[in-house]
Amino acid sequence: MFKKSLLVLSLCVFSLNAGAWSVPKLGGDEKPSGNIEADVTDFSAKSAALAKVANESLVSINSAFDTEEIIAAKKAELSKIDAMTDPKEKGAATAKLNESESAQAAKNLKSADAEQKVKSLTAVKQKKMSTALLNFGIAALNAPALISKGKDILSGASLTNAMKVLPVKDALPLIGRFVSDGGSTIAGFIKIAKGANIAIPEATATSAFVKDDGSI
Repeated sequence: MFKKSLLVLSLCVFSLNAGAWSVPKLGGDEKPSGNIEADVTDFSAKSAALAKVANESLVSINSAFDTEEIIAAKKAELSKIDAMTDPKEKGAATAKLNESESAQAAKNLKSADAEQKVKSLTAVKQKKMSTALLNFGIAALNAPALISKGKDILSGASLTNAMKVLPVKDALPLIGRFVSDGGSTIAGFIKIAKGANIAIPEATATSAFVKDDGSI
């Protein structure tokens, strides 16, 4: 079960692209170093990794309620976003997908057949659900420290560095959504999973993200 802090923070993977991304080391010191270029690069890499994990997790949990056609379409959308090379375009597409999948997950949680949908999953899909909840938990537990670092970067930037820190400013709202919008939904699905006797590993900020056949 996730640590109580995950639920208090008020904050999920049929592994559609498992192992397809490289996750920077998380859970360490998230204070700015004073080197603006290095700080922005580090922040951008970590925020992109968390966003990818969160989006794949939300898409995955919604897969329990989607048709095979919809699942395939979402998998294609994730791949399309992965292939984008323009940071601004990729960030916008990532944020848009996160908003829609977060809303759908919240709606699915409130549906009359939510518990039955989860209970009726095959053993393999239940394991994927467990992995998803773990991965989202790790991402959510890392979000507050990263948000704090982002705000420190912005507050410490001079006018001459205003353009350099734009990626940080653009990413903060999305990272904040992992905490503010995900909490009740993720906590609700944890409860349902527990009722279906699905074991959920404990998540910490230093835990490694996991794919179906092992650690990423």
